[in-house]
Amino acid sequence: MPKKLKIIEANTIILKDKKGRTRIYMDAADLADFPQICLFGNNGSSLALAATDDACSLTIHLPGGKVGASIGVKWGEGSGVNLYDLTGKPSISLKSATAESPEQIRFYPKKRKLSQNKRAAKTR
Repeated sequence: MPKKLKIIEANTIILKDKKGRTRIYMDAADLADFPQICLFGNNGSSLALAATDDACSLTIHLPGGKVGASIGVKWGEGSGVNLYDLTGKPSISLKSATAESPEQIRFYPKKRKLSQNKRAAKTR
């Protein structure tokens, strides 16, 4: 005799590990304006999936909550991939072509402080 399937209905589901830490969070657009699923690692990293009326995204967070990478698609506007450095600042951005613009690749330069020796060499 086959087992009867069970259906769970809820607006929000939070799954915790033995230590009480949230490991999986699912929300059906009650707490945010859009449905989302988040998976949390032991070290504070996380993966978030979200969908709005006109877009879908996947975001990977580094330990500490800073964004590491994201990919998204917006209906009628194309798709994009963004990569961030370890501080959460944008590093590289890729965007698909649209009817109004060609594909785009953007590199964000890092502002670095010059050491004393390099400064001295520049003034000579």
